[in-house]
Amino acid sequence: MKKMLSLLLALLMLASMLVACANTNEPEGETQGAQSEVETGDPNYSDNVPELDFGDETVTILSRDKFGVNDEFYAESNTDTQSDVVAHAVYTRNIAIEDRLGISLEMLMDDTDPTAKHSTAVKGGSSDYDIVADSTYIIIQAVLKGEFLNLRDLQYVDLDKYYWTQGYNDIVSFGENNKQYLASGALAISMFRYMFVTVYNREVFNDLGETDLYEVVNNGEWTLDYQNQIIADRYQDSGTTVNKKDDRDMYGLITGDTVSVDPYCVAADIQLVSKNEDGEWYYNTDQFARTVDLCEKVQALYNNASTYVFKGATLDDTGLTNIVEAFASSKSMMATVQVFALETNVGDLAEFDYGIAPMPKFDENQENYATYVQDQVTGIGVSSSISDEDTMAMMGAVLECMASESYATVVDAYYSTALSYQYLQNPESKEMLDLIYNSLTFDFVGACSNIIANNGGQSIRDQLRPLFSGKSTKLGSTLTKWQKGADKALGKINDYLADLEY
Repeated sequence: MKKMLSLLLALLMLASMLVACANTNEPEGETQGAQSEVETGDPNYSDNVPELDFGDETVTILSRDKFGVNDEFYAESNTDTQSDVVAHAVYTRNIAIEDRLGISLEMLMDDTDPTAKHSTAVKGGSSDYDIVADSTYIIIQAVLKGEFLNLRDLQYVDLDKYYWTQGYNDIVSFGENNKQYLASGALAISMFRYMFVTVYNREVFNDLGETDLYEVVNNGEWTLDYQNQIIADRYQDSGTTVNKKDDRDMYGLITGDTVSVDPYCVAADIQLVSKNEDGEWYYNTDQFARTVDLCEKVQALYNNASTYVFKGATLDDTGLTNIVEAFASSKSMMATVQVFALETNVGDLAEFDYGIAPMPKFDENQENYATYVQDQVTGIGVSSSISDEDTMAMMGAVLECMASESYATVVDAYYSTALSYQYLQNPESKEMLDLIYNSLTFDFVGACSNIIANNGGQSIRDQLRPLFSGKSTKLGSTLTKWQKGADKALGKINDYLADLEY
């Protein structure tokens, strides 16, 4: 993981750095088919925390009070109602942890910035917060200021267990000793919610004589070129606004030009920032040619006359309403959304037969599909304000039990019950959901997007958006231009992290 001097932080804001797609290609390291593995007794899905009693000590967890993540750690009361199946599971998990460890969990919710609140406390010498949970792109910045402990030094924590997401481990670990200050996994429902998928209208596909995407995906043929080809000439004016395109016309694809652009590097298996054999980050110039080719494919998709693009971050919110409402109210073929959109807009989609598919591959030569998860997914760390070994051990036990108990209860409640059976309509979509989750991939720019930026604080991920969704042919030269700043900034990070004593 990474920590940073204030001087280095200032340098990073001026330096140029590029996106990295760190695809572990180890689906067995993700949470897949929750119940089946538990029933087989696979030790990778159960923790090794012994019987412990910490004498009713209080452990304070600070997390986000934000729609989409505010039910990950906190549940107000027990409930057995189907509509609150996740809240019931979270409540049950928390009680189980308290009983197992002889502790009391104090869940504090912050509706602004938990990382900043914790940072203020650490700087003031306070130990008000033991464990902090926040979006990966924000919380990584606190790591670079030395505000979290190395999780691999904590007793009882075993980050190699499958309820910890191995792809995220790879992104936020460093060096030959794999120093790691954050983790994520089964304890984060956002791991499911912020995955990007393609939702498609099965009725329209059938009417147009197009092969169902379920079959196309399974045949390994679901690529950017395939998507661009089948949406060509599909635009039809609905007459809502005569002779003027709007989001109620029929399109081949409905998408956006900001966050909807982010999944393409991961889906194309591109790693612009990679790790060397010493576990250090470097700017991977070998990926330039493939990235330029990817840009051309994505631009062809965005500039297709049958694509409708919501412009700007406010309208391009894949977890909320605009894209889903447009897709649901028209007869368009498909849209790019997050899984969260199925949860928040299921009522809009109830009127017709829809399916889901992964984001398309670069081409048919690419062996596996890869699923991007947005940087709003939750990362969790233990405050560096804790210094005594007994308290450190307690925090390690809490984290490990939180992850394993989440896998045993919350994952099944959300993934197998709430998501699969309430939001998906057919067995094929449930099978696609498994494929999508088992191909979940973290990349450096998604998980750590803001630690190195330029152009007044704009991250490289953000700079790629207009290039991929526009018409510029200068990506190759732009990647080269970013190299000097990226090399310098990554070198500083590597040197600083190597010198860290914890």
